[in-house]
Amino acid sequence: MPRLLFLAVVLSWYPLQLDLRLADAFFLLEDGAWMHRDWLLDTVIHDGCRVLAGSMLLALIAVLAGSFMSPYLRPYRNGLVYLFTVILLSLALINIVMAISGVPCPWSITRYGGSEPFREIWSGFDLRGGCFPAGHASGGYAWVALYFFARVHFPR
Repeated sequence: MPRLLFLAVVLSWYPLQLDLRLADAFFLLEDGAWMHRDWLLDTVIHDGCRVLAGSMLLALIAVLAGSFMSPYLRPYRNGLVYLFTVILLSLALINIVMAISGVPCPWSITRYGGSEPFREIWSGFDLRGGCFPAGHASGGYAWVALYFFARVHFPR
């Protein structure tokens, strides 16, 4: 039943313009301004998470390099190579799609006070850059690969 419900929501999302209705609700809740555009959410959480993800990637590179020198880390080397490759590919692919998607950020759409027309994701790529897929969320999903690394090397 949950799968059927999920499928129904996915298939009705664009025809019913549920994305715009949801954005309208958030826009109205904030009295015609975007919550994301304040210092805490924009600078601390959004930019801070980007710095945190980059720091984690650098730490992973350091541990991977250490696996070539430390006998303690050597058994994890293949898993660390997998982890590094998957995370790097995921982040690269997400950034490439974001750069060519052309789906504007909500605050850039004329409907919400911006200067760009609304474009659906299915309207094609146009190299203008955009907000889809969301980099911060997608960056978080890239780190789901840690689960698979831990499942093999630390099953408890």
